Amino acid sequence: MQTDAHYLYSLSLGWLPPECPYWRLESEVRLALARNLGGQIPLRSEVAQAYGALISDAGIGAGAKAPVQSLYEPWTLDPEVKVAFARSRGLRRGDAALHMDHVLASLRIALPGDLQLDSDHLAVILNAAGEIAERFPEQLAPFAADHLGWLGEYERQADEAWGDDPRAAFYRALLQETIQAAKPLVAAAARRSPQGT
Repeated sequence: MQTDAHYLYSLSLGWLPPECPYWRLESEVRLALARNLGGQIPLRSEVAQAYGALISDAGIGAGAKAPVQSLYEPWTLDPEVKVAFARSRGLRRGDAALHMDHVLASLRIALPGDLQLDSDHLAVILNAAGEIAERFPEQLAPFAADHLGWLGEYERQADEAWGDDPRAAFYRALLQETIQAAKPLVAAAARRSPQGT
């Protein structure tokens, strides 16, 4: 399994909204997905239809699951925050997004307008991980622990929401490939942690 900078960048492009001009499937991601999809990579228009129904906010009423970290973790763990929804899940712009704002500013990565409010979108996280792997490899495992550990919960909720919808096959395969790429990074961070968690 690849976890180098280029592969993380490549995965990030597949998580962008398909109407985004930067969306594409790089050859190594295309090959991995083809293995998981029985050799059949859907057309971009089919991916866009799946994104609209299963991923984007427009489809939330129909069980869409946006790949945004703050939605799957408590909004904040800051004990000083006393608002009623502080520990609630399903809210945007939580601690993860605030930390990603800082990371992106440090890396001098500017987000396009449609992703500025979701700086903890999986495409952005993977892009930043690729940049960190390239420029600051010693920081990749801690970054992965902070920003990729939620993927199991995302997978659980997405699987439940998507059910047996055939349009979900592409995103299930992309999610599996992303989890496989993230797994060694998160495990490395756990080994380095003083608590071992």
